[in-house]
Amino acid sequence: VALRACQHFAGYEAKEGEGAAVGGHHTQESGQLICITGDVGHGKTHLSQAVRSTLDQHNKKVAFFAAETFLSSYVSALRKKTICEFKETLMSADVFIVDDVHALIGKKKTIDELTNIICCALDAGKNVMLTSAVSEIGEFNLNKRLMSRISSGIVAKISKPSESLKCKVASQMIMS
Repeated sequence: VALRACQHFAGYEAKEGEGAAVGGHHTQESGQLICITGDVGHGKTHLSQAVRSTLDQHNKKVAFFAAETFLSSYVSALRKKTICEFKETLMSADVFIVDDVHALIGKKKTIDELTNIICCALDAGKNVMLTSAVSEIGEFNLNKRLMSRISSGIVAKISKPSESLKCKVASQMIMS
């Protein structure tokens, strides 16, 4: 489910994915949100990086952050009084990706700002992708507004890849 959701999100699918992030012409007015959950080591970061790579190949502007990088960039912008420029940079992207969003749990001001950015991006028709090692939405313990946005999007849990899938991916990597 997670792979098909990411394929659609990034526009991998030739037929079903038209109008997704790569196509850039949504049938809805707001953007799409996808949240990939799963245990550590199950491939969430690799999947989000693959989505980023695909979008880059289609000349889409992507704002990609590990949660810790988002936090340090946000704090730096606050200290330097460049928060408006920071937000403008994020909002100029076609797609906003935050990896390991669970690392921000307990950082109320950062979560509030991230929520504002996500909501503005979605309302502007941009797409958002989050990943988290917290597997159940109820365990996120984020603010209600962000939880509502996550719940209304696509939430896909990934599990440990099978040995056959690992071999298939390795073969594809070798062939390309």
